[in-house]
Amino acid sequence: MGLVNINTVAFCAALALCVTNSTVQAAAGASQTARRPRPSEILHDMQEVGPKATLNELYRDDEKWSTMLRGIAGGTAEWFAVAEALRPAADAHTAEALEAVVGEALRTNAQLILSNATGPFFLGTVCKSPDLGDERFNSLPTALAELNRRVRGVERVQDSTLALVRTDCLTLLRGSETELRRYFEKR
Repeated sequence: MGLVNINTVAFCAALALCVTNSTVQAAAGASQTARRPRPSEILHDMQEVGPKATLNELYRDDEKWSTMLRGIAGGTAEWFAVAEALRPAADAHTAEALEAVVGEALRTNAQLILSNATGPFFLGTVCKSPDLGDERFNSLPTALAELNRRVRGVERVQDSTLALVRTDCLTLLRGSETELRRYFEKR
């Protein structure tokens, strides 16, 4: 074995430290992104592993699931695209959760929701009272306040091509007030 140049050893040690630090930083970044998924990441995952596997992964992680639901409820087109892509793979609780947050999106972007009311989210599943299993709406005043925010969101839609859909949605929303009152009277 020959003599080892001290500069070579120092260089190799420094390079190893840089590579290790970069790897740790990249892993930390990926973990952070994975914990708070963005719409583009979710859609990419659906292309890679399929909607059902992506939905199952999101549902198993409370933080990812909550982040996604809050995003969809916000009513942006990007998050609505995620909801539309996941809905065919959803069943039981996951389907109900997606429908509930799309209903919440009526508050901020009713035009988007109503213009896509031909599926996979139909008026009857989104133009209704808030999810009474959601602790945010666990009293008549909070549930009615949410229902009224949805009504106001739909009333703001002025697109004449959506006039009939708008009217139907408002009828469903206003009709659900009676159901809300009955539910809370029985409790």
